[in-house]
Amino acid sequence: MVEAMKRTRVLIVDDDWQLGQTLQELVSSWEMDTECLQDALRAQDLIEQRCWDLALLDLHMPRLTGLELMDRIRSQSPATRVILMTGQADKENAIAALRLGAFDFLEKPFTPDTLQSTLQRAEQSQRAKDERRSERLAALHRDLVDEVDRLKARNSRLREVNKSLREAVGAAVRARRDFEQVIVPQLRSLASPRSDLENLRHRSVGLCQELLVLADTVEETAKRLFCESEEPYHA
Repeated sequence: MVEAMKRTRVLIVDDDWQLGQTLQELVSSWEMDTECLQDALRAQDLIEQRCWDLALLDLHMPRLTGLELMDRIRSQSPATRVILMTGQADKENAIAALRLGAFDFLEKPFTPDTLQSTLQRAEQSQRAKDERRSERLAALHRDLVDEVDRLKARNSRLREVNKSLREAVGAAVRARRDFEQVIVPQLRSLASPRSDLENLRHRSVGLCQELLVLADTVEETAKRLFCESEEPYHA
């Protein structure tokens, strides 16, 4: 089922009650939702309570002028298109209103066709802005979805890296355990014979020295015996 297009909401504010009622009936006949107020201050309260697509404001009103009300409308609802009306040929106010952000400026009296054309242009401008905003939001949504997909892919890669790191750490822990339990005892067992060889070498050196001393002693004793055997015998 196709959703029905939202009807444009138009706020009319004019201190001329009869003109305001006429404008309300006319705009309502163009399938727009309208509300008409004579008091600009009441209109200000209504703006804070509801959102309006278009605002049709009289320029010269007591208590609050159309320019002042437009300024408050724009601060409260920047998307609202404001059209100002005046019964006086005041080009300076028209230029000021356009500079302050009014969509258009109508000089009273104006024809229904002129009013309808102006409202339609404002309505089309509002819809075009809404479409551009929707397009930007759609583009942002697509970018967000793409970024989420990239983050998911990156997260998957990080999980793989984390798994590899865990496996590497586990292998390192097992290698260290094997080294402590197998290699170190073997190294210690190889170190013990070396100590024995050192001890044997020291003992061998000591034995050689003793043999040298014994050889010197034997040599001296032999020389002495030989000398004694060559002495003449005396009876």
